[in-house]
Amino acid sequence: MYRSSVRDMGPDMKPEEIIHHICNAVGQIPQGQCIVDLKKCTYEEIHPPQDRDHDPPITNHFQVNALWILGFLKEYNRMRKSLYKATGMSEFKRRFADEDLASLESRISGIKTAQNIINLLKSWNCCSDGRQSETDSASSTATDKPDVETQLRKILIQFLKSRIKHPLSLLAMLSDYGAALSGSGALKVILDALFTGSTFEPSDPDDALSTGSTFEPSDLDIYIPARIDALHSALHILEQSGVCWANFLSDKLEDVSKYGATMFSFSTIHKTIRIMEEYEIEPNYLEGHLLRSLAGLSTHREFIPKFVSMFCRACQSCAKQEREHVPDSVNSLKDSVWMFYRERSRFGYASEPVLKAVENLISILDEDYPEEHELDEDLVFQIREDWLGTGLDEELLAKYLVERIMERRRYKGREMIVRLVTTWFNISHPDSAKETNTKTDRDYGFRVLNGRVPDSGKQIQVIIVPWKPRSVMRTILSFYATHVMCFISGSIAAHLYFSGIENRQASLLDFEGDKRQGGALESIKKWEARGWRFTDMDRTKNRIRQASDDGKFISLEGCFTSVFQKMHKGKSLPHWWQGYFARREEAVRAYSWWESKGKIIDVYRRSHVHVDDGEARLLGWVQSELNGHEDVMPQGQERDKHQTVLDLWFGGIEPPSYLNCFI
Repeated sequence: MYRSSVRDMGPDMKPEEIIHHICNAVGQIPQGQCIVDLKKCTYEEIHPPQDRDHDPPITNHFQVNALWILGFLKEYNRMRKSLYKATGMSEFKRRFADEDLASLESRISGIKTAQNIINLLKSWNCCSDGRQSETDSASSTATDKPDVETQLRKILIQFLKSRIKHPLSLLAMLSDYGAALSGSGALKVILDALFTGSTFEPSDPDDALSTGSTFEPSDLDIYIPARIDALHSALHILEQSGVCWANFLSDKLEDVSKYGATMFSFSTIHKTIRIMEEYEIEPNYLEGHLLRSLAGLSTHREFIPKFVSMFCRACQSCAKQEREHVPDSVNSLKDSVWMFYRERSRFGYASEPVLKAVENLISILDEDYPEEHELDEDLVFQIREDWLGTGLDEELLAKYLVERIMERRRYKGREMIVRLVTTWFNISHPDSAKETNTKTDRDYGFRVLNGRVPDSGKQIQVIIVPWKPRSVMRTILSFYATHVMCFISGSIAAHLYFSGIENRQASLLDFEGDKRQGGALESIKKWEARGWRFTDMDRTKNRIRQASDDGKFISLEGCFTSVFQKMHKGKSLPHWWQGYFARREEAVRAYSWWESKGKIIDVYRRSHVHVDDGEARLLGWVQSELNGHEDVMPQGQERDKHQTVLDLWFGGIEPPSYLNCFI
């Protein structure tokens, strides 16, 4: 039915020319007015038999009219592709013609009202009598509102450049490894591009909201699979922006300043040795890395050289005992404590009462209602007396007990362990000096590496998602509400529950009893204060939902092709280009999940959709072909993988193994 409308159209028409033909094909535009009367059709008539070739009858369904236009475009696209070889259009020119048509289709696919149709046509300069000459169209195009992909590209790059130096390199890395930006920042970028068209303001307070996973607010949330090569690339790019990563040793230096001493359980020393041996890290390399890392984090620089030197010496001493097969060296040291004072360090052993307290606390934690149990008062008194007899502050006792218990009962959560220890012993545990990453200890299955850009004060979170049982996509679908179920992956930007977002409406999942409940309730209050309205997801119905059911997908291919076109006029894109982006979008669209009783469960992806781990890498292409652009990381010395391993370990994360994981 569309053939008579498109048979006279050329294969490389501009979007405004396409709209002009649509106007002639589906309606009349009265002089001086926008479209007010369009030919419409029913759903059945949008899908006629192949031999039908007639115009649809008039009805009053504006949404169906949008489908008619979309079908018109698809028929035109089919015809155009069949003429590509005959017209001799170059692959490069074809690519950008396809981008224009795809962006137009993405805008039309969201049309739901007559006013939206009018606004669309007005935005393409098809008002007045609808019969502008090609010259008029070309001259007025410069003032047209940018399409969604162009607008998103502009806002996204501005958003990232307010945080890091090289946004194109970061986006390429995200696309290669199935990583994504998510949280309130990603939501704001998508909403600005789709609805407001306003320029992103880095200081906008909305961007300081909590993320969907209820972690603390940050300026950039990067969800990344637990693979050492992906993390290596991410940390290398972010390091070029001056990001300094958290190091739990800086908290130990705070202890030295406050209490005159600090301590480690032997487990910390032992695990450091294991990592050095596994990744073949030399002691001199470890010492140099720690000196550089702590110099950018700690204000107590007078302690750093001696502290680092003695810590590395302690690691070497323990490693030597193991290499020389000292009988029961590990067992004899497992209850030892390494202590550092301002001028000296030594190994010591925890007293019997302290070790007994650790075992008692662990057994109580294993009970159903640990808050209802109490330690023996005589034991508590003896523990305190023994500890204070060493000359160490009692707050260090709380820190030591929490550290030892966390080693064996991390899944109980740091918050509960700290609360019980401080209650039972009636001593404080200062928030300013924690042995490990706070968000890591609350983890909910994640590990979080915290970074900070000293010059700007921007906070960066690298949220590491284990491949089993999760992926980045599954993680986003585990957020507490649908408005934050969005991401920017480097190849596409997507929102998985798009309905109602324009009006700031979202559905709340049933998270009662979830460990994240407290953080979710706090986040909801912040969103409500900014005008968002929440309703509970239907608890009475079960349904299977696909990503494309209510999803909005916007290609980010133009982020790279627009720069490539300016830098290399007339040069063709590589042969793998089209399949690279198509497969990644298909992989996202292939996800389905089960909505059951207000929860999202059984997230899965069609097995035949696969992203080849060995295919050409976008990051390598960007670094080579776009080298010299301000948004691309300069080529230079590669980051040492030993540096990545140590940044992870001292950031509170045991380095992950290599796992094949894509969104």
